[in-house]
Amino acid sequence: MGLLAIKQIISISEIFKSYNFMINSLSFSQRMGYTPKAKEIQINSIDEDLRNRLWNTVKFYYWDVIEDIQVRKRVNVLPKISNLIWHHFLKLPVDSKPQYPIIDLRNQFFNDFTWNKIYDFIEFLLKVDFEFLCKEDIMEAVNIVLEEEFAGYRLNEGIFVPITNEIELGEVKEVSTMVINFPQFHSVGLHMSSALEKLSDRDNPDYRNSIKESISAVEALCRQLTSENTLGKALSKLESKGVNINNEFKKGLEKLYGYTNTKESGIRHAIIGNHIEPKFEEAKFMLVSCSAFVNYLIGISRENNI
Repeated sequence: MGLLAIKQIISISEIFKSYNFMINSLSFSQRMGYTPKAKEIQINSIDEDLRNRLWNTVKFYYWDVIEDIQVRKRVNVLPKISNLIWHHFLKLPVDSKPQYPIIDLRNQFFNDFTWNKIYDFIEFLLKVDFEFLCKEDIMEAVNIVLEEEFAGYRLNEGIFVPITNEIELGEVKEVSTMVINFPQFHSVGLHMSSALEKLSDRDNPDYRNSIKESISAVEALCRQLTSENTLGKALSKLESKGVNINNEFKKGLEKLYGYTNTKESGIRHAIIGNHIEPKFEEAKFMLVSCSAFVNYLIGISRENNI
């Protein structure tokens, strides 16, 4: 790889890596409530923002670098790459390829590609072996976009893998339905909504407080059902009222609850020393787990007329 191409890739990488620094404050529209700060996880769709930014990433790391190589080395590599795309990915006659294939490909990307075909296309590009492309930087840049736009997938070894599924999303959505049907659990819904908003905030996600809000929803429900403030006491009181809870299942729930009380997490206590900063995966796991647990507690309380 030439020095100029390397410098170009490095500069692009620095733009992506420093992006969070530039967006850690809300825009005027978001502060005033004209533009939503959060959105749902994108599993079976890609919105306009995500589509645009994925194309930009492909442009920065592929087309711009290829153009630089062609100018510097006076070697036209684009025909070879476009032939591979037309033959192996689009599966169209290569002699039908237009004079400006990237422009045509861009039109297809925005007008014809379904959400899953966009992911297929990026996977295909990562499989193509060109010595002047740094695949690690490309995958890192794509994953930054996926996380910031709240997509339900991440690149791992060149393959998009799901970070959530419809069942998990169903648990989160069911809490909202429960709150509508049972107004007495309004405070539970407020905590869960806050947890989701902090997790999915596109500009400044707050994973630690998202986890805190998730577990606060469980506490609010415990108080509502049993007048107890802690999970352990609430479960014991439910059992005393005739609710049968599997002992191993109970232990698992208590350990999950205990995670938020450790000093290392810095979630329920002041941040002291070498705490472990929560990441998206932990916050998402707690949101889904606490949503499922809220649905479980409400369900068994209704079955037992509590």
